[in-house]
Amino acid sequence: MRKKKLLFIPLLILMLFILNSLVSKILYGTWSIMDYPKRIELFGREYYQRSTNIEVLRGDIKPKYKVSTLMNIVTDKMIYISEPKRRVYDPSVIYLEVGEDKYLTLVLSGGP
Repeated sequence: MRKKKLLFIPLLILMLFILNSLVSKILYGTWSIMDYPKRIELFGREYYQRSTNIEVLRGDIKPKYKVSTLMNIVTDKMIYISEPKRRVYDPSVIYLEVGEDKYLTLVLSGGP
């Protein structure tokens, strides 16, 4: 009985790691849970990384409008846009907050 309990703990940790990787693949498009997302789907469109550099945005250039998605609940990372979303068009740039005043920029690619 004790051997079964000892085997259960590593198996549970492995299952949690696999589940976390699967959620990361679904939300971010990457299996790595330590990597920043390569893409994010928002407003029915795909947004892709502009570069791997993290930008520090403060003051007037800091994005102001928070966008709430399922990803915010699961990962506790917020997505921002610089301008309010209009009915006519989707924002061409979104910002994923990765730290205090630090953002990963993602740009719109492709059509609807």
